Amino acid sequence: MSGEAPESEDKQPGAVPPPAGGSAPPNHGHIEFNFLEQLKHRNVFRVAALYVVVCWLILEPVHVIFHMLEVQSGGTASYSC
Repeated sequence: MSGEAPESEDKQPGAVPPPAGGSAPPNHGHIEFNFLEQLKHRNVFRVAALYVVVCWLILEPVHVIFHMLEVQSGGTASYSC
C-alpha cells in the first residue's frame, strides 16, 4: 500500500534465517575432537587411571586379609535361626 515491495514473499513465520555468510553447519566430528581435546587438557584420563590404581591398591589388601580370616562373602553366608 505504501508502494514498497515486500522484502521476500517466501518467508514463513517462525522460520530460522540461514547463517550469515552462507557457511555450512558445523561438522559434528570437529565437536567430538574438541571434546576429546578438552578431556586431555583437563587431565580426565590421568585422574581416571589414578582412581583405578588407588581402588585396586585398597581392595587387594582387603581381599588378602579377608581370605586369611576366612570371611565369607555376603551372598554365600548361611544364617541359622
